Amino acid sequence: MQIEEIAEYVWLHSKEIEFGDSHQWDENLFLAEWAKNKPFATQWRNAAAGWYWFLVDMNYEELHDVVKPPSLPQKGCNIGLLTHSNMEVFGETLLCSDSSGITVIYNGHEANVTSRIRSHFALNNNKTGALGLSHYPLSNRKWFVRYFSSNCFTDILENDRLRVELLMNSKSGRCAVEHAWRVNHGWPVLCKE
Repeated sequence: MQIEEIAEYVWLHSKEIEFGDSHQWDENLFLAEWAKNKPFATQWRNAAAGWYWFLVDMNYEELHDVVKPPSLPQKGCNIGLLTHSNMEVFGETLLCSDSSGITVIYNGHEANVTSRIRSHFALNNNKTGALGLSHYPLSNRKWFVRYFSSNCFTDILENDRLRVELLMNSKSGRCAVEHAWRVNHGWPVLCKE
């Protein structure tokens, strides 16, 4: 498999979890307790290194209009400002195109993918850069998180699986696949680098 094929494989075989679409955020979202009775509980608990994506049912104009909440920690993402900045730099043609009204707004990788997903939701310090979604009044929107980790493999040759595992367990390997995904799909509007 070439790097572009690997990026597409992890995207197509990633697990997708819907969240939001409610009057308020679930403060336990993405914690072990939250996942405990879900059909994906074991996969969530056993996930390690991998890739992840955040998607929402908003277009770029709506994202641009989001106002930074006063409670957002210092390194939290100013959704409206970053959307404006990245739209100027990339234009809509180089950003991720929305599919059926759902837009990929962020992708990343981490040695502990589920922990990083939680950080992007519940950012509560000034040290970590993250989206800080729980600070925004956007719980009524339909959100999705997709992730790929070692428990997501299906329909792959053993040699290809070993290569993907090596990439997944290496920071530079995860970066390479993350960037290959962006070449195929466009730049997520809330990514800084």
